[in-house]
Amino acid sequence: MPDPAPVEAAHVQHVGYVGTLHVFSPSKNEWKIAKPRMNNFFVANNITDANTKRALFLNSLDEEGYRLIANLSVPNEPEAKTFDELIAFFDSHFLPQASIFSARFQFVNAVREPGESLNEWLARLRSLGGPCKFKDLEEELLDRFVLGMSKGPVKDRLFEEDRLTLTMEKAMKIASGKEAATSQYTMSTATS
Repeated sequence: MPDPAPVEAAHVQHVGYVGTLHVFSPSKNEWKIAKPRMNNFFVANNITDANTKRALFLNSLDEEGYRLIANLSVPNEPEAKTFDELIAFFDSHFLPQASIFSARFQFVNAVREPGESLNEWLARLRSLGGPCKFKDLEEELLDRFVLGMSKGPVKDRLFEEDRLTLTMEKAMKIASGKEAATSQYTMSTATS
């Protein structure tokens, strides 16, 4: 029986480490996801030495990723740069500063999609709100959570609340309860 074809490794296994430091491939992975995962790997393994971090980071890059970091490091080799400098190169390359106005435009125009659960809606708002640099993100989230609801009994019920005392936790509880009651009523009238 012939040997199976070699399979590209999906991750880098480090003997003696907790967890896995995954390979980063610029065409296959998102830096905004890979970076915190790498940092969590360092924390979980109590890796604080900058040279060790640099070596592990460079080793976790596939050929495309290493070529990119080498190009960003010119005229030096990546190994001559500090860990923080290498991370700053990737941050600048993969996470360009977006316009705060553009981010806020997307946030204030967000509406809950049909079929989107309340938790998914709130998670999407949190994701959209992060880059907005609001002075009070929780206040903005609550407003958008309520105002971004489609017309109907859930939005109507939330509008009955005093905005000055309404919290996100309370709004979620009210919205969940109203959605459940409306859903049960709709199902019971459909079977009648």
